[in-house]
Amino acid sequence: MKRFLNQLPLLSKLVLLTVVSVLGLITVAVYTMLDVRNHDRSGRETQVRMTVETAAGVLAWAHQLETSGKMPREEAQSLAKQALAQMRYGKDEYFFISDMESPAKFVMHPIKPELNGKGADSGDGSALLETFVKKVRSEKAGLVSYPWPKPGSTQPEEKVSYVQGFAPWGWIIGSGLYMDELHAEFLAYALQGAATLVLAALIIGGIAWVISSSIREGLDRAVRVVDAVARGDLSQQIQAEGKDEIAQLLHAMEHMQGNLLGVVRSVRQGSESLAVASAEIAQGNNDLSARTEQQASSLEETAASMEELGSTVKQNADSARHANQLAQSASTIAVEGGNVVGEVVQTMKGINESSRKISDIISVIDGIAFQTNILALNAAVEAARAGEQGRGFAVVASEVRSLAGRSAAAAKEIKTLINASVERVEHGTTLADQAGATMTEVVASIKRVTDIMGEISVASNEQALGVEQVGEAVTLMDQTTQQNAALVEEMAAAASSLKSQAQDLVTVVAGFKLEQGTQGAGTRSALALRR
Repeated sequence: MKRFLNQLPLLSKLVLLTVVSVLGLITVAVYTMLDVRNHDRSGRETQVRMTVETAAGVLAWAHQLETSGKMPREEAQSLAKQALAQMRYGKDEYFFISDMESPAKFVMHPIKPELNGKGADSGDGSALLETFVKKVRSEKAGLVSYPWPKPGSTQPEEKVSYVQGFAPWGWIIGSGLYMDELHAEFLAYALQGAATLVLAALIIGGIAWVISSSIREGLDRAVRVVDAVARGDLSQQIQAEGKDEIAQLLHAMEHMQGNLLGVVRSVRQGSESLAVASAEIAQGNNDLSARTEQQASSLEETAASMEELGSTVKQNADSARHANQLAQSASTIAVEGGNVVGEVVQTMKGINESSRKISDIISVIDGIAFQTNILALNAAVEAARAGEQGRGFAVVASEVRSLAGRSAAAAKEIKTLINASVERVEHGTTLADQAGATMTEVVASIKRVTDIMGEISVASNEQALGVEQVGEAVTLMDQTTQQNAALVEEMAAAASSLKSQAQDLVTVVAGFKLEQGTQGAGTRSALALRR
């Protein structure tokens, strides 16, 4: 089924869908009409049953008159027949009575009194009353369908009667309805349904036609765009109207065309750039070949220069080793001188400290002399107070004061000398400190010189090794240069092939029409690249 549908065009699929929908409507309509017909028939059958059951109440009433003794059976039966003969319902529908004898006969027929006391045959030749008797004896009551002419007509019509037995009198009461009106109503309803179906089919067909036209128009636009893209024409304008799936498809195709347009433009620009770059690569390979030859000759000259440089570097290494030995000797001497200067500095510091202590002692002596002078002065004052008795003590006090004065003067001179010595010692200490610092710097400088000379010696050795390695590298470079020359030739051939492929790519991309005039421009650019 799916394979069959895939073989059909869209219009045929929509027509098939419309036909299936219409057939479905017809099926539903037929089923509905038949259901309505059955319902109407059932309604009519229910109507006649209820009327017969109601009419049977008249027989029961008359029988009650008989059983109550109010009138004999013949009068009660006659009263019942008269009442039922006058009863009508619907469109002049009536009731009839027959007996249950064999053969059965009509007891009362209001439309055809000539049938009273006689039997009757239906239109198909069957014994009608016998059929009623059989139905009543088997079911006591029930529906019987048979052909019977309408009043004033000899043409039989389908009629459905409900018959019910009345056992006390051995009667059967019944009434029937003709089905021709039901058939007419059903026919009218069927014609109305058919007209409705035709109108619905026309509406569905019209809607399907409009929808198919819209879908076909959108698909035709999509097919035209796809065909144009397949031909390399990307300049087609895509107009997407609406929000249905076709519009979404056209929007997607517009987006796809925009992306493809950008890709083709990028590829076109890239191919042109690639063609130019391949031409430049070919030119560069030619230049590289010439430079490779120049490099080979330069390497030969470099090898000769490296030999001369190697001998010079070896001489520098020997000189650096000798200078390193001298620097180490100078460093040892400077260290010893620094140690001697340090001892001198320590000695000067000791002298300075002793001088300070002597100065302190002189200060003590000067204080003692000053106090002694004061004591002598006090003693002289006391001797003067003592008068003649203290004269000798006054002389002694005067001598003591004189000695104290000379001791103070001597202490001052010694202090002056000591202070001068202290100043000289401090100056010497300062000079010794400076000499010590200078010797320390000298030792550090000589050590740095020694380290530098050691580094120079190591560097010179490394330079000698490096020069030797450079010589080997130059030899390898010469060999590599020869290999590069061969590779340059291969690269030239590859560049030529790349240039040819780039030109082919430009020609292919130039076949796409991006906008008005772009296809010719791309072709002209491709021809220009070939030239």
